[in-house]
Amino acid sequence: MPGGNKNLWYSYNVGNVHVLVFSTEHNFLPGSPQFTFIEADLAAVDRSVTPWVIVAGHRYVGRLSCGGVCVCMCTRWHLHRPLVCLFYRPSFA
Repeated sequence: MPGGNKNLWYSYNVGNVHVLVFSTEHNFLPGSPQFTFIEADLAAVDRSVTPWVIVAGHRYVGRLSCGGVCVCMCTRWHLHRPLVCLFYRPSFA
């Protein structure tokens, strides 16, 4: 990971692009260290310098499973809603 970061979530800039990578296998709900990092990282983006922002997780977050059983849509939305709301905040978008 860039800079030898021991965390599984990090960000970096490439030219006018800000890249944020997060772990889909670690807690990303509000109050977690990862959510706090994502929130602070996005708040610090200077869109006049890096107008493009790419957010990536290492696994597809549209399908979750627990013990091999697909988790229902309402549970998935409950887990992903905080991130979606964060990504589409008027102050950021």
